[in-house]
Amino acid sequence: HGVPRDAGKARELLKTAELLGDPYAKWNAEMLEIDERQRAGDCGGALSRQQELTARTKAEETEKLGKTDYQTAFNTDREVRLSIMCKDFENAQRMAKEAIEQLSAEHAPHIQLAHALMFANKPDEAKAIYQAHRGEQVPGKDAIDWERGVADDFALFRANGLHHPLMEEVEKDFGISEQ
Repeated sequence: HGVPRDAGKARELLKTAELLGDPYAKWNAEMLEIDERQRAGDCGGALSRQQELTARTKAEETEKLGKTDYQTAFNTDREVRLSIMCKDFENAQRMAKEAIEQLSAEHAPHIQLAHALMFANKPDEAKAIYQAHRGEQVPGKDAIDWERGVADDFALFRANGLHHPLMEEVEKDFGISEQ
Protein backbone atom coordinates (compact mmCIF):
# COMPACT_ATOMS: atom_id res chain seq x y z
CA HIS A 1 0.00 0.00 0.00
CA GLY A 2 2.84 2.44 0.75
CA VAL A 3 4.71 1.76 -2.49
CA PRO A 4 4.19 4.37 -5.23
CA ARG A 5 2.63 3.06 -8.42
CA ASP A 6 4.75 3.18 -11.56
CA ALA A 7 2.42 2.20 -14.40
CA GLY A 8 5.15 2.67 -17.01
CA LYS A 9 7.47 0.24 -15.23
CA ALA A 10 4.59 -2.18 -14.71
CA ARG A 11 3.75 -2.11 -18.45
CA GLU A 12 7.42 -2.71 -19.27
CA LEU A 13 7.60 -5.71 -16.93
CA LEU A 14 4.34 -7.12 -18.27
CA LYS A 15 5.57 -6.79 -21.86
CA THR A 16 8.73 -8.73 -20.90
CA ALA A 17 6.60 -11.35 -19.13
CA GLU A 18 4.45 -11.74 -22.24
CA LEU A 19 7.56 -12.19 -24.41
CA LEU A 20 8.76 -14.86 -21.98
CA GLY A 21 5.47 -16.72 -22.39
CA ASP A 22 3.63 -15.74 -19.22
CA PRO A 23 0.01 -16.65 -20.03
CA TYR A 24 -1.35 -14.01 -17.62
CA ALA A 25 0.78 -11.06 -18.76
CA LYS A 26 -1.73 -9.75 -21.30
CA TRP A 27 -4.60 -10.15 -18.84
CA ASN A 28 -2.63 -8.26 -16.16
CA ALA A 29 -1.76 -5.52 -18.67
CA GLU A 30 -5.46 -5.08 -19.43
CA MET A 31 -6.26 -4.82 -15.73
CA LEU A 32 -3.49 -2.22 -15.35
CA GLU A 33 -5.05 -0.16 -18.15
CA ILE A 34 -8.47 -0.37 -16.49
CA ASP A 35 -7.01 0.70 -13.13
CA GLU A 36 -5.20 3.62 -14.78
CA ARG A 37 -8.42 4.78 -16.43
CA GLN A 38 -10.25 4.69 -13.10
CA ARG A 39 -7.47 6.60 -11.33
CA ALA A 40 -7.54 9.20 -14.12
CA GLY A 41 -11.24 9.76 -13.48
CA ASP A 42 -12.53 7.89 -16.57
CA CYS A 43 -14.90 5.68 -14.62
CA GLY A 44 -17.13 5.01 -17.64
CA GLY A 45 -14.19 3.99 -19.81
CA ALA A 46 -12.75 1.81 -17.06
CA LEU A 47 -16.09 0.08 -16.47
CA SER A 48 -16.63 -0.48 -20.18
CA ARG A 49 -13.18 -2.08 -20.57
CA GLN A 50 -13.76 -4.22 -17.46
CA GLN A 51 -17.10 -5.40 -18.85
CA GLU A 52 -15.38 -6.37 -22.11
CA LEU A 53 -12.64 -8.22 -20.21
CA THR A 54 -15.17 -10.05 -18.01
CA ALA A 55 -17.26 -11.13 -21.02
CA ARG A 56 -14.21 -12.28 -23.00
CA THR A 57 -12.76 -14.19 -20.04
CA LYS A 58 -16.10 -15.87 -19.40
CA ALA A 59 -16.36 -16.94 -23.06
CA GLU A 60 -12.75 -18.18 -23.17
CA GLU A 61 -13.03 -20.20 -19.96
CA THR A 62 -16.38 -21.68 -20.96
CA GLU A 63 -15.01 -22.73 -24.34
CA LYS A 64 -11.80 -24.15 -22.87
CA LEU A 65 -13.12 -25.70 -19.62
CA GLY A 66 -16.83 -26.10 -20.26
CA LYS A 67 -17.50 -23.76 -17.32
CA THR A 68 -16.35 -20.51 -15.80
CA ASP A 69 -13.42 -20.61 -13.40
CA TYR A 70 -11.02 -18.40 -11.43
CA GLN A 71 -10.39 -15.67 -14.02
CA THR A 72 -14.10 -15.16 -14.64
CA ALA A 73 -14.73 -15.00 -10.88
CA PHE A 74 -11.86 -12.55 -10.43
CA ASN A 75 -13.01 -10.32 -13.31
CA THR A 76 -16.63 -10.45 -12.19
CA ASP A 77 -15.56 -9.32 -8.72
CA ARG A 78 -13.58 -6.46 -10.29
CA GLU A 79 -16.56 -5.50 -12.45
CA VAL A 80 -18.93 -5.43 -9.48
CA ARG A 81 -16.47 -3.38 -7.42
CA LEU A 82 -15.86 -0.96 -10.30
CA SER A 83 -19.62 -0.70 -10.95
CA ILE A 84 -20.07 0.36 -7.34
CA MET A 85 -17.24 2.91 -7.59
CA CYS A 86 -18.82 4.26 -10.81
CA LYS A 87 -22.23 4.35 -9.09
CA ASP A 88 -23.76 1.85 -11.53
CA PHE A 89 -25.54 0.00 -8.75
CA GLU A 90 -27.94 -1.86 -11.06
CA ASN A 91 -25.05 -3.49 -12.95
CA ALA A 92 -23.31 -4.21 -9.66
CA GLN A 93 -26.40 -6.01 -8.33
CA ARG A 94 -26.89 -7.98 -11.57
CA MET A 95 -23.26 -9.08 -11.75
CA ALA A 96 -23.08 -9.97 -8.05
CA LYS A 97 -26.21 -12.11 -8.34
CA GLU A 98 -24.77 -13.83 -11.41
CA ALA A 99 -21.53 -14.47 -9.52
CA ILE A 100 -23.44 -15.93 -6.57
CA GLU A 101 -25.17 -18.37 -8.93
CA GLN A 102 -21.82 -19.41 -10.45
CA LEU A 103 -19.76 -19.35 -7.26
CA SER A 104 -22.17 -20.23 -4.48
CA ALA A 105 -19.35 -21.15 -2.07
CA GLU A 106 -17.53 -17.85 -2.52
CA HIS A 107 -18.16 -14.98 -0.14
CA ALA A 108 -16.93 -12.09 -2.31
CA PRO A 109 -20.08 -11.91 -4.45
CA HIS A 110 -22.23 -11.80 -1.31
CA ILE A 111 -20.20 -8.91 0.09
CA GLN A 112 -20.41 -7.11 -3.26
CA LEU A 113 -24.17 -7.68 -3.52
CA ALA A 114 -24.67 -6.26 -0.02
CA HIS A 115 -22.63 -3.19 -0.98
CA ALA A 116 -24.57 -2.72 -4.24
CA LEU A 117 -27.90 -3.03 -2.43
CA MET A 118 -26.78 -0.56 0.24
CA PHE A 119 -25.79 2.08 -2.32
CA ALA A 120 -28.94 1.41 -4.36
CA ASN A 121 -30.83 2.44 -1.21
CA LYS A 122 -32.03 -1.03 -0.26
CA PRO A 123 -30.56 -1.03 3.25
CA ASP A 124 -32.79 -3.76 4.70
CA GLU A 125 -31.72 -6.24 2.00
CA ALA A 126 -28.08 -5.21 2.39
CA LYS A 127 -28.15 -5.48 6.17
CA ALA A 128 -29.66 -8.97 5.97
CA ILE A 129 -26.68 -10.12 3.88
CA TYR A 130 -24.13 -8.37 6.09
CA GLN A 131 -25.63 -10.07 9.15
CA ALA A 132 -26.10 -13.50 7.54
CA HIS A 133 -22.34 -14.05 7.12
CA ARG A 134 -21.12 -12.67 10.45
CA GLY A 135 -18.37 -14.75 11.98
CA GLU A 136 -17.48 -16.48 8.72
CA GLN A 137 -14.09 -16.55 7.04
CA VAL A 138 -13.75 -15.02 3.58
CA PRO A 139 -11.61 -17.55 1.71
CA GLY A 140 -8.67 -16.59 -0.45
CA LYS A 141 -4.93 -16.35 -0.31
CA ASP A 142 -5.27 -13.93 2.62
CA ALA A 143 -8.36 -15.34 4.32
CA ILE A 144 -9.97 -12.76 6.59
CA ASP A 145 -13.03 -12.50 8.78
CA TRP A 146 -16.23 -11.41 7.03
CA GLU A 147 -16.43 -8.36 9.30
CA ARG A 148 -12.88 -7.27 8.42
CA GLY A 149 -13.61 -7.69 4.68
CA VAL A 150 -16.72 -5.55 4.95
CA ALA A 151 -14.92 -2.88 7.02
CA ASP A 152 -11.99 -2.80 4.56
CA ASP A 153 -14.43 -2.26 1.69
CA PHE A 154 -16.17 0.52 3.62
CA ALA A 155 -12.79 2.24 4.09
CA LEU A 156 -12.16 1.96 0.35
CA PHE A 157 -15.58 3.43 -0.42
CA ARG A 158 -14.96 6.35 1.93
CA ALA A 159 -11.56 6.99 0.34
CA ASN A 160 -13.35 7.20 -3.01
CA GLY A 161 -16.10 9.53 -1.81
CA LEU A 162 -18.83 6.92 -1.39
CA HIS A 163 -20.83 6.91 1.81
CA HIS A 164 -24.08 5.51 3.16
CA PRO A 165 -25.42 5.74 6.73
CA LEU A 166 -25.73 1.94 6.87
CA MET A 167 -21.93 1.72 6.89
CA GLU A 168 -21.70 3.13 10.42
CA GLU A 169 -24.60 0.97 11.58
CA VAL A 170 -22.97 -2.21 10.26
CA GLU A 171 -19.59 -1.26 11.73
CA LYS A 172 -21.25 -0.62 15.08
CA ASP A 173 -23.05 -3.99 14.90
CA PHE A 174 -19.74 -5.66 14.04
CA GLY A 175 -17.91 -3.87 16.86
CA ILE A 176 -15.55 -2.17 14.39
CA SER A 177 -14.89 1.54 14.50
CA GLU A 178 -14.81 3.60 11.29
CA GLN A 179 -11.57 3.16 9.38
